[in-house]
Amino acid sequence: MEDKFRAECESAILHSRTFGNEPDWHFVFIENPEILASLLELIPGMEAVRGSDALLGFAKRGSFETQADVSAALYRVFCIAEETPCAYSEPLTLYFNIPEGQKLAAAFGVPQGYSCIGALLFPGHETIASETEAKWNVFSYIR
Repeated sequence: MEDKFRAECESAILHSRTFGNEPDWHFVFIENPEILASLLELIPGMEAVRGSDALLGFAKRGSFETQADVSAALYRVFCIAEETPCAYSEPLTLYFNIPEGQKLAAAFGVPQGYSCIGALLFPGHETIASETEAKWNVFSYIR
């Protein structure tokens, strides 16, 4: 990940309104393609996926405000990533919420008691597209 783009991502995360003054969140940038490839090989169905970088967002368990803040922050990064497209990775997110993944998250510097809220995977994401269709009929109207 280029320094300029990383700085833009950090700014999108840190310079935004949050529900709490000091959210209990933690973000991990994985910028080493070899480490990322080794990580993806641990996740069933992700062995063939290639990516150069990933951004993981964690929130303190039980802090719903911080979980919302992390989700919003990851979405802001997703929106600014026009020149460096990324995709949300559910398998990568879920991996960091199982015991093996939590140990690895701790090794990456994530504080104890935090859950992975979302993971963005950068270039190479075309092979992780979900086979399920998005359902966009999500509105009810009470008039």
